[in-house]
Amino acid sequence: SARAKEDWPSYRLTREFAVLWTKEMGSRIPILTGGGPGIMEAGNRGAKEAGGVSLGFSTYFGSGAERMNAFTTGGYMFASFSQREAEMVDRAVAVVIAQGGVGTEWEIFETISKIQTRKRKNCPVVLLGSRADWQSLFDRIAFLESIRTVSAGDRNLLTVASTPQEAVFIIKKYISERGL
Repeated sequence: SARAKEDWPSYRLTREFAVLWTKEMGSRIPILTGGGPGIMEAGNRGAKEAGGVSLGFSTYFGSGAERMNAFTTGGYMFASFSQREAEMVDRAVAVVIAQGGVGTEWEIFETISKIQTRKRKNCPVVLLGSRADWQSLFDRIAFLESIRTVSAGDRNLLTVASTPQEAVFIIKKYISERGL
């Protein structure tokens, strides 16, 4: 979420995840965000604070380009919001998502839609925070399953990590199991 503030739990969790990830794996697989404020800034900030690469894919909003946050070390400007999102999802080894708004929900459903339709390989889609934080999302997916508009088990494409350490563990295990 671009609206997240530094004192929000989601900002803190994202920043801490990015620090841990960058220290352990950042030289091989850098942090990539949308390059904007809020949660994106938290990810870039954590990576930069850990001394690593901190990439941002930004785009144009409203009357002009969204400026990259001060913590990006490199990046790319997209003319299309949807193309930016597609590039991030398609190139990710894993997708880590903190609580946000409409754009965040879009990214969640875009990612699992691509996995379930085999438009991209399966990868960890990690929801950062407690199960209670994400319960409304799982309730919506359960409802969609009950009316048969999504396949039973699609909620299993999502993994909740209550701590940044758990998120790093989940992704490292996936990478190790696949020899990436």
